[in-house]
Amino acid sequence: MTLYSESYTGTRFYKTDLQIQTPADRPRWRGPEMGDSEEEQIAYAREFVTHCLAVGLDVIGITDHNFASYRFLHRLLDAARTIRSEDGRTLHIFPGFEIEANVGRGCHVLVLFDHNVPLDVIDRVMTQCGIGTPRFRDGAPTASTKNLSEIIEIVQHPDDGAPRGIVICPHAQAEAGIFDNNRISEWLQAHEFTNPDLLCLEVPKPVSEMNENWQALFESGDECLEAWRRDRPIAAIMSSDAKALLQEHAENYIGFRFSWLRMSKPSLEALRQAFLDHKSRIRLTQTNPDASYSHPALLSLTIRNAAFLEDMDVHFSRNLTSIIGGRGTGKSTVLEYIRFLLGKDKDIFGTDPKRQYTDILNTISDSTTLTAELEIDGRKISVSSSGHTVTLVVDGEQIHDIARFFPIRILSQREIYAISTSQSQRRGLIDELVLSDLESFRNSARKIINSITLIDTEIETLPEIEQELRSLTADLTRLRLKLERLDEYQEPFQRKEALEQKAKSLKDHRNIIGHRLRNILTELTEIRRAKADGVDDMDAEEWPKLYLESMNQESDQLASTIIGNIKTYYQKLNREYRNDAAQVWWSLLDAEEEEFKKAIAKLEEDGVEVTELASYREESRTIAQKIQELRQRHEDLTQKLLAKEGKWVDINTGIGGLIQELHEVWSSETEVRKQAANALSTRVPQTQAGTPFIKVEVNQYGDLPAFQEYMRGRIEDRRRISEPEWDLLAAAAFQFAKIRGVNPPEIVNYWSQCLSIGKLPNGFPWPMGDRKTEVFEEWMTLPVLNTLRLWRCPDRVLVTLYRDDGSEVGEIESAGLSVGQRCTAVLAILLARDTVPIFIDQPEEDLDNEFVFHQLVPFLRQLKEQRQIITVTHNANIPVNADAEMVVSLSTRNGKGCLKEYSGESACGGLDREKVVVAVQDIMEGSERAFNQRREKYGF
Repeated sequence: MTLYSESYTGTRFYKTDLQIQTPADRPRWRGPEMGDSEEEQIAYAREFVTHCLAVGLDVIGITDHNFASYRFLHRLLDAARTIRSEDGRTLHIFPGFEIEANVGRGCHVLVLFDHNVPLDVIDRVMTQCGIGTPRFRDGAPTASTKNLSEIIEIVQHPDDGAPRGIVICPHAQAEAGIFDNNRISEWLQAHEFTNPDLLCLEVPKPVSEMNENWQALFESGDECLEAWRRDRPIAAIMSSDAKALLQEHAENYIGFRFSWLRMSKPSLEALRQAFLDHKSRIRLTQTNPDASYSHPALLSLTIRNAAFLEDMDVHFSRNLTSIIGGRGTGKSTVLEYIRFLLGKDKDIFGTDPKRQYTDILNTISDSTTLTAELEIDGRKISVSSSGHTVTLVVDGEQIHDIARFFPIRILSQREIYAISTSQSQRRGLIDELVLSDLESFRNSARKIINSITLIDTEIETLPEIEQELRSLTADLTRLRLKLERLDEYQEPFQRKEALEQKAKSLKDHRNIIGHRLRNILTELTEIRRAKADGVDDMDAEEWPKLYLESMNQESDQLASTIIGNIKTYYQKLNREYRNDAAQVWWSLLDAEEEEFKKAIAKLEEDGVEVTELASYREESRTIAQKIQELRQRHEDLTQKLLAKEGKWVDINTGIGGLIQELHEVWSSETEVRKQAANALSTRVPQTQAGTPFIKVEVNQYGDLPAFQEYMRGRIEDRRRISEPEWDLLAAAAFQFAKIRGVNPPEIVNYWSQCLSIGKLPNGFPWPMGDRKTEVFEEWMTLPVLNTLRLWRCPDRVLVTLYRDDGSEVGEIESAGLSVGQRCTAVLAILLARDTVPIFIDQPEEDLDNEFVFHQLVPFLRQLKEQRQIITVTHNANIPVNADAEMVVSLSTRNGKGCLKEYSGESACGGLDREKVVVAVQDIMEGSERAFNQRREKYGF
């Protein structure tokens, strides 16, 4: 897979082996020999280059002893110019030689030059390095008369206009290496090793796999012995010292060992910069480091027909890209175009950033097209926008929400400052790290809140039910007292009512039976009328005619039989209803009626209305039934209240039920925030004391301003309680909640409950009888309290900044922190928090250069391996010392921003490109001359 497009000019990793022998050095070559004819040498050279490409090598150094490959190298260089691998790669060759320096009893040295240096010039340099003639005696290479320091000076600092080369000490830990104790005394090893101009050693394995002593030596830190400590740690590479193409011919073969060097294109300057900044540019791994970058990345932006920018194709590194240029060159415009194209305009925070975005958006006309190439999950996708239309996917599947699909973060320095002043924005930075967990907890909280809300809606009627129960119970007691006074008159009524109820039941039974029998007779009559049609249409001999006639006869017979039976049953029913026993019973009813009339007469004589007594009895029954229903309703609501509250007594004994479940979910939210904050604290830069540069903490329910703001919405009349007085109440509830470890609204609820029973609660700011206390009780109704308790006081994110010595500067909201310090803390969080691409406009603004160099630059170097970082910057520390893989230089031409060029050559790419260095000097240093003048004045 092609990781970079051909138009990409930034740095990338090349598979490199800088110590390879050729068959030109016959005594040491272990592979098949090469013939002497031109045709044989050309064929061998092509086979040699083809094999290097086949094993994946991009760059090699030809280092035959004493330049034995002098006459063969041009064959290799010619072959390298014409041969390509299957995936289109070419092989870059650094010509050079290996010699033995006069150090102790001999120390081997590699010397490499750019591919375009004439071979006879290289041969002359070798002579200057102390290799006389003949170059070989009895097949053995002649040793140099120069020591290592002299060779380095000749090669790396020529004073006669000769091309510059670079020196590497090969097989440093093996025979004839710089650390060979059998050939070189330790004091001499230390002397040569600490030479600051010695930039690179060749080792057999990564330094990280060596023992602690070797690691201390290569790191040159405090653990290293002072005599061996270098000002700058030395670079380490691995090479094969190959003596054959294939493993079957030699232990050291092409592809046996190699290194990955990050370069924009192979050159001696690229090697020098890789050795000077090896932690950024050298990897001793088996696989290509570029292939390990799995984070999403913006690979390029194409701009056409914009108002204030020329047409341009801007490429970005997967690691660190720095966009540089003077004022008015369009740096911020590029940022805002990316924001627009990728749908990130909704994330803008702050008034000024929104205004800037709107102004730049107005530079997009109907003919403007913006196209970006994105990489996510190993796939490359192109998106494009024409005019102000919605972004569409040009290459790949249609994506309707590009901002969600490709989560890039774009921030100006003003936005960073705005975040530093906003608690909610800082909390949002933490929340995005654990969004899936938080969403799960929030869904759970929403379900619980919905359940509580339904319960609250019902239990709001509980006081009314209790009042109605009290009223009905009193009415029932009053009625029963009246009925008890009239007990002596009730017996005839009760007997009459009982007999009348029985009589009613008998009459109802007879009427129901009669009604149903009449319905049956009606149906039978219809059956008899419903003769089968079509009989006359049938022929006499057909079976259907016979069938229909037979069924008609059967229907008549069935109906007649049933009708007869029903008449017989009904006659018997009437006889039984009027027989002798029935007459006796009905006479008893008549007797009771007479007794009832006598009772009525007596009641009337005593002044009692019969209708009044009956209404008392009916009203009593109705009230009793209503009380039973209300008691059941009261019990149901009491159970729901218990489900909501648990066995709640006061704030000291805690809460339970659904409220407790809700608080547990909220506590889980805080816990995942705390975990995210702890993880952030471990990823930010370290101070010199070895502690985190910032510390991020989460305080549950800790956002007092948010609580006060929410409580202000409960003020009904500011003439009765002023906003400052109400804020005082909220602050008191907040502090008491902090002590108890609960959500502040629970304290407000607790206070209200205590005051309702005439008890002054703990922590309440005003005394009993105070006007403000009375107003508080009046306003804190049950619906208000129910709503209040379902509001979660937000967590507070505390960001504490530390000095380089480990001492505390202060919390981000404290008055003692400067704007720069606040922005520094936020910037550290932004860079450390995740792996999505981040585009920052002038991260160094408001920061002093000392912090930029000592804190921001190391942090960028660390994090650019984990996420894509794009900066617009005016500070040379960021592209140079953070070793930006891509520098995009902007200039102006004919009043429009454009990509900077020198003599038609682009000034965009890695810092190992000459034009890029010139652009950095001109834009950020004021030119090379200005930089040198400052350096002279500083006395460097």
